[in-house]
Amino acid sequence: MFERICFLHTKNQSDSTTHFESPKSRKPYPLKRAFDISFSSLALILSAPFFCLLFGFIKLQQKGPVFTKVKRVGAGYKTFNLYQLTLMNLGNTKQDNIQDCNTRRYYTYTSDDHNCPECEQLCRPCSPLLRIDEQEICERLFLQEKNKPLDEKFTPEADSFLIRFIKRSKLHLVPKFVNVLKGDLSIVGNRPLEIDEAERLTTDKDSIRFTVPAGIITLAHSIRKENAQELDLNLSYAQKNSFMGDLKILIKSTFSHC
Repeated sequence: MFERICFLHTKNQSDSTTHFESPKSRKPYPLKRAFDISFSSLALILSAPFFCLLFGFIKLQQKGPVFTKVKRVGAGYKTFNLYQLTLMNLGNTKQDNIQDCNTRRYYTYTSDDHNCPECEQLCRPCSPLLRIDEQEICERLFLQEKNKPLDEKFTPEADSFLIRFIKRSKLHLVPKFVNVLKGDLSIVGNRPLEIDEAERLTTDKDSIRFTVPAGIITLAHSIRKENAQELDLNLSYAQKNSFMGDLKILIKSTFSHC
């Protein structure tokens, strides 16, 4: 009986320790890493003239830095600085505030009884109001905006010619190639997550996605699955990833967005 109790006690300690243990990331195989470096270097060289012009246009359109760094979680639950273009000030003021709030986590709740304009137009009660840079927005709308992919965070009114050009030419991806050269990202991999997203993926099954590098192009890009199936796709990629598989994903995603 005593031995049984000792066994169960030891097993429980082992299970609890294993559950929260970070997965060991597999190092990219040499061929994959060589491809990442070659592809990123070529992309940076070819896009340099266009990016210099784009840099000047953005500086004319907005104040502040052209590039920003945001924290993301990659392989092995390691955080890194993801480089991206600062496009938030090219849109309308309200949308800028929402995206800026998403980055800075800077907002306050207000106890006013009236609804935000969006909820009043829909004739529905408003969820708690957030006050962002002296403007009010419904928390429900803020969360909807926060959960959208980066490319969808601009409203049609704010979608200027410059923004459309940047998105269609994929120039907004260029700063991420610097992350690839640094080893933070791969050309093909799983989507790098925000810290709060990664904190929710702690089970043994969920953590499998962190055993492979994060990437610019994902399996979801090549087959256009819904967000609800993204976790399954991430697990599938982590379990079956190979260099030939990466090439297939890259080719399929290229044709699917043409």
